[in-house]
Amino acid sequence: MPTTLSVPTPAGHALAASLYAPTQPTSQLPSQAVLLAPATGIGRRFYHAFAEYLAGEGYGVLSFDFQGVGDSLVGPLKSCPASLVSWGPTT
Repeated sequence: MPTTLSVPTPAGHALAASLYAPTQPTSQLPSQAVLLAPATGIGRRFYHAFAEYLAGEGYGVLSFDFQGVGDSLVGPLKSCPASLVSWGPTT
């Protein structure tokens, strides 16, 4: 089972995330990690089985929901200010 996290962002909202620890003795830290960034509009739960598989292979895995998607949605969707532009870095 993953650990559920809330990751604060510089924009002031929180992203829901799941951390999958490798299935190995706790005295050993994972030497490899995977960040599962979801496809546009897809929640992190879609990748649950794949994340568990990777954890079983010894990887630490972090997946997340973008703002306005899945558990990162706060309130009604029509009131959410998230957009493709807000999901990506700005320069």
